Amino acid sequence: MMKTRQSGKNARRALGMSILLAGGWVAPTFAMPAPPMMSVQVSPRSAITGLGSTSQDGVGVNLSTRYSERSTLQSGTTEVPNPAKQETESQQTTLLLDYRVTDSLTVLLAIPHVDQTASYILPTQDTQTTKGLGDISVYGKYSLYKPSATSEVLALVGVELPTGATDKGNAAGPFSITQQLGSDSTDFIVGAAAVWGFSTFTTYGDFSYKINGSESYTFGNFLGLNAGVNYALPSMDQFSLVGEVNAEIAERDESEVAGLGVLAGGEVRDTGYSKIYLTPGIQWRPGKNSSLTFNAQVPVYQNLKGTQLASEVSYTLGVSLRF
Repeated sequence: MMKTRQSGKNARRALGMSILLAGGWVAPTFAMPAPPMMSVQVSPRSAITGLGSTSQDGVGVNLSTRYSERSTLQSGTTEVPNPAKQETESQQTTLLLDYRVTDSLTVLLAIPHVDQTASYILPTQDTQTTKGLGDISVYGKYSLYKPSATSEVLALVGVELPTGATDKGNAAGPFSITQQLGSDSTDFIVGAAAVWGFSTFTTYGDFSYKINGSESYTFGNFLGLNAGVNYALPSMDQFSLVGEVNAEIAERDESEVAGLGVLAGGEVRDTGYSKIYLTPGIQWRPGKNSSLTFNAQVPVYQNLKGTQLASEVSYTLGVSLRF
């Protein structure tokens, strides 16, 4: 086990070196945007801290898939040329299982499958594809206050385990750590959420903070803030309109390997950001214990540190059942 762990550390250092020494167009602007769902510290967030987060009896099963693309380089709030034609495409499908252990405590298990592709043409043309199991997360939700079946205040703690592979590559060499299936670190998540139901609509909000484990390449810690409302359509009570505001703040990544793109003190230049999204959606509830939700997350403000691929509209489809 010790030998396997050390091999993983060595592979990670090699990956970090590949980011820093690639030079020119590839490093670190292409590599730095974290894998699209890696930066989302609670996944799928809506079922853990959002609309579907109230404590319920039985076993809950939630299957969600999120699709996103990135092809525009941005520095700060300004779009910049992308001569290397850097692009990413990703889809993450997450199976979330939850079980109410006691009146106040619910445990959850999130198992992600990641399918992502990155491509660029400079300094040499390359396409990098990774597909497989991502980092599995385990959460505990504790009900602090529950005045009704549709209203609740919750606390959240979680741990993300390094189950995703970090040794992927192709004939051109190992992929950068940001194109791997996992982070190779054990990460911790804390947060809180509130859901409040009224006769025709439900409001909800949450915050979560992800503390990434320290490695030779360490992803920046991450704060997420969200607020939303679900409005049941009067003439079609099985359908609801959903609207959310999502905010994300990510600190810069850090690297133990000095080189191109690494600032004094170890911070990686082209990482870290502040983003705000508007997320409209629709929900269909064919039965008491089932729902189908679709939403589109639209970035309305992005302030990126250094030069990075900016977020574009992403789409999420989720199915929830309770037994």
